[in-house]
Amino acid sequence: MGVENPELNARVMASRLAVALEKGFHFRRAAFITLRRIMAAGALGAEVVVSGKLTSERAKFEKLRAGKIYRSGDQINYLVDRAVANVLLIPGIYGIEVIIVRPGRPADYIEVVQQPQAAAPAQPASPASTETQPGGSPGGSGGGG
Repeated sequence: MGVENPELNARVMASRLAVALEKGFHFRRAAFITLRRIMAAGALGAEVVVSGKLTSERAKFEKLRAGKIYRSGDQINYLVDRAVANVLLIPGIYGIEVIIVRPGRPADYIEVVQQPQAAAPAQPASPASTETQPGGSPGGSGGGG
């Protein structure tokens, strides 16, 4: 049984990245390609973390992000897919973490709908000097002093 859209499945993308690293691809190039494929599939956001002895004897990590990533709240239950994979290379073990925010409607989504503007009815022009203002004298502010 296959996955409907493999680019939106974190486990599939993490294992593809692990295979690419085993084949000898540079970790940063492979991670960027993975990130672009996820975002091109329609994800709201994605994060790829590669950790291990990347460029030296000292272990460090490289974190690449695109779009919006949810780390807390109810969105994690129905929008976020997370997977971890490990790969053994000559320098040591590399850890790969892929987080994908699948397309959908998040709880913080606000849609602004423009109301159609109705044309205002034309009012006849009348001279302002002959009108009586409420509360008193014609044309004046009512206060003298």
